[in-house]
Amino acid sequence: MGYSKIAVGMAFAISLVPALPLNGAEHRDVGLTQSGVRIEAVVVGGASSSSATVLLVGGLAGNDESARIVAQEVQKFETLRQDRRPFQLVAISLSNPDKSRLQFPPTGVAYRENPVGNAGGRKLQPALIRI
Repeated sequence: MGYSKIAVGMAFAISLVPALPLNGAEHRDVGLTQSGVRIEAVVVGGASSSSATVLLVGGLAGNDESARIVAQEVQKFETLRQDRRPFQLVAISLSNPDKSRLQFPPTGVAYRENPVGNAGGRKLQPALIRI
């Protein structure tokens, strides 16, 4: 029972966004898997503190091609001059390092069955999600 550490970490990552400085990328531990592996987010500031925020998530099936692509896109975005960045980027390249079973939309009793899917899905529902 209880909340999934991955989902709590993602919610924590999103809550930190407005408080972070806009210079250089910030690396933050935003979650902890059931096996104790840390989940890291990278925050790259936009042109101003009022810039929109884009959340980019990869590695839903472990350290796969999507994790590598997200890491590459963060590096590309960091090379842009800050005043030319159209948005603030929050990226979690390896969001499921344990390769936990995910099901979206989640089924079963919330947080007891499919805890990672239930917690993660509920936290990200308000966002525009593109896969």
